[in-house]
Amino acid sequence: QVEWRIRYSTNVADLSQRDRIVHPALSEDSPEDVPDERNIHDILAVNEIGRREGLLIITQRRADATP
Repeated sequence: QVEWRIRYSTNVADLSQRDRIVHPALSEDSPEDVPDERNIHDILAVNEIGRREGLLIITQRRADATP
């Protein structure tokens, strides 16, 4: 399992177990810097830190290949 701590944003405030995280993410600025191997993480839980200060996201990395 992996814990992610991110700043609160309305863009991700509705994150749920139906979503997933791909790491490292593709970058529009410099996609050539992103490695070919990326990991997919299924979201197990999302907890708010403080009052709209941040989010604690608990994930589990998938064993299958890259996206």
